[in-house]
Amino acid sequence: MDDWRIHPTSIENCNLSAIDYVISMDETGTPSLKNIVYDPISGRNWFTLTGSIIETSNINAISDKVMTLKKIFWPNGNFSDHRVIFHSRNIRKKEGPFNPKVINYTDFHQQLDQLIADLPIVISAASINKYYHFNLYLYPDPVYQLAISFILERLTFNLNWRGECGVIFLESRGDKEDAELLQQIVHILRFGNRKVDAQNFQCIKGVYFNKKWTKGKKKSYWPLEIADILSYRIHRHIVFGDNDLSFDTVAPKLVHYPRYQGYGLKVFPKGVNKHV
Repeated sequence: MDDWRIHPTSIENCNLSAIDYVISMDETGTPSLKNIVYDPISGRNWFTLTGSIIETSNINAISDKVMTLKKIFWPNGNFSDHRVIFHSRNIRKKEGPFNPKVINYTDFHQQLDQLIADLPIVISAASINKYYHFNLYLYPDPVYQLAISFILERLTFNLNWRGECGVIFLESRGDKEDAELLQQIVHILRFGNRKVDAQNFQCIKGVYFNKKWTKGKKKSYWPLEIADILSYRIHRHIVFGDNDLSFDTVAPKLVHYPRYQGYGLKVFPKGVNKHV
């Protein structure tokens, strides 16, 4: 059995030359179903998982684009002797390297939007209202497992049709958390789900975990940074109906755009959100 199925493994152990796509994923919100109460205002009941599908043949070119942007605003792309990472929360709060005293924040945000718009990627995302999910089913599925199942259903049909394969790339949260998440994903790959049998998921050749920074924080795993930014923009659109430039840069990349509802963007349970 492959090691990545047994315990969380770094993507450094993956032979990307044998893979067609890297599917980097990140979430906005928490998947926990504990202490769920009706809360239509704050958005706390929503969980969004976003997959950024990157052709391995484009990895070097995209890496260059990301580093070019970082070097424009920070010497050699570093701040406080660490590689700058594009973390959505820090960008929104204008913290650390994104402080307007450090950079021209408006100019940076415009160029970040342009970078996202220019990236040759495809996006598949799922947003789940945890309150309705919890109250709709006697035994509700784990939220993260449900969201990734929705995404993989759609992506693997396309990969199989093309005869291609991919790996999943996730941000490491800690040994225990990574092991639990890996177990959920491997269960889907091994047994399928209610709608799709396991055969469909055999095009997924690995599940890998890394921090956004490499050891020493001298480099970063930019696919995780991109997934982070995309996930928050989609989450805001779903929960609050934001239709600004930030979402406009994302929408054309959703699977089946412009008819992406239910394909590139799955909202569950169906009908709980008026914005999509």
